[in-house]
Parts: sequence; structure tokens; C-alpha cells
Amino acid sequence: MDYGLLDSKIATMAALHRIPGARAEIALISIGRGYFQNCIAHRGKWTSGVHILQWTLNRLTDAPAIAANDLLGPVTLTLERTHELAIWDILFFRLIFVADVAQQAKEEGDPLGDLVDLLDAAVVQTQPGSPESLTKWLRKRAEKIRGAFPPARYDELRRELRRADDDEAA
Repeated sequence: MDYGLLDSKIATMAALHRIPGARAEIALISIGRGYFQNCIAHRGKWTSGVHILQWTLNRLTDAPAIAANDLLGPVTLTLERTHELAIWDILFFRLIFVADVAQQAKEEGDPLGDLVDLLDAAVVQTQPGSPESLTKWLRKRAEKIRGAFPPARYDELRRELRRADDDEAA
């Protein structure tokens, strides 16, 4: 998929969200972080990242699908260890995006800001490079994470954003 081929950045990210695999997920989070940070820099609100946040939270504890051809470049470790580190990297990449949005939400006084320390806690409380340790840690906190941004809240914000788009178009 060529970036910029679709009508909007969010359409591109939505398309990436539907593509399985590690490369699409890395692209989604990378573009999503840039998009979110750009929106904030232009006086946007944390809700500019609401769709990407929801997609990320829905996958947060799932092991990313990594194919052998996703592991490019010279590999000095065993294939098994390289695969583990790739999974760990993507899990942490997801957490970084959640932390980005949570930080902005906290600054705006939103309850999602309760997740702002999630990334730092994961670094301190899990074994570096261990996807099993990180996944187990995330699953123990899944209720707290979902409590900070329940699906009903996402649905409400999605409707509000759609109404705002409709108002702008009218």
C-alpha cells in the first residue's frame, strides 16, 4: 500500500489496521504516532488518536504475527531469540503509543490519563526482551487498562467525532 494513496491519513491507518502482520502493525503505529503528535502540535486534542488507540488496546496483549520474512537484516542471534525480541519490540511499541495518548489525555484532565505510567511500570516490572513476561504483566492489568478506556467510551467519542465531521461538512 502506498502511503497517501487513500483520501486521508486516517483512511490509510484504517487500511493498515485491517492488514495482518508485523510490518503493517509497525507502519500503523509509526504513522499513528506521527499523526497524533502532529494533531497535538496543531492544537488538537487527545481524541485525535482515539481510533488508533482503540485498535491498539484491542491488540495490546495479543502476540503480534511475525513471519520469518519480517525479520530482515543480519541476524546474530538464534532465529527463536530474534523472533522473541521482535514480538517484545512490537508489544512495547504499542505501549509507547498508549503512553503518548495517555500523557495528552492527562494534560487535558481525562481519566485515560490514568494510564500515563503504564509504560514506565512495564519497563521496571518486566524482564527486558521477554514477550512472555510483558504479556503476562499486561494481562494482569487488562481490567485497569480497559477501565481507563472502556469500549462504551470509545463508541461515545466516535459518535461525537462523527457529528463534528458532519457539522463541518454542512
